[in-house]
Amino acid sequence: MPTVTLLAKTCGRFQLKFVDKFLKSMLKGLKVEVKICGVTSRGWIQIAVSGEDEKVAVRYLSETIGLCPTRLENVEKFTTIKGRIVSMDKSKN
Repeated sequence: MPTVTLLAKTCGRFQLKFVDKFLKSMLKGLKVEVKICGVTSRGWIQIAVSGEDEKVAVRYLSETIGLCPTRLENVEKFTTIKGRIVSMDKSKN
């Protein structure tokens, strides 16, 4: 059962029910079960995927929503990672 961190944040735990419904409808037709494990300290949503089609589901989530690398070792040269600009302030360096 792989646990992945989605490239999606939640502003509060009350949004997790909506995310759960969204993920289940998104993966409808696949033989998988999705369970929200929690939220990281920075607000990223962590889920566990299990079932016959778990590899397909994780790949689909990676392509549509995006996954956060959990370790720097998981990022390879020329790997495409989705991201977001969170601030346009000038750096103080």
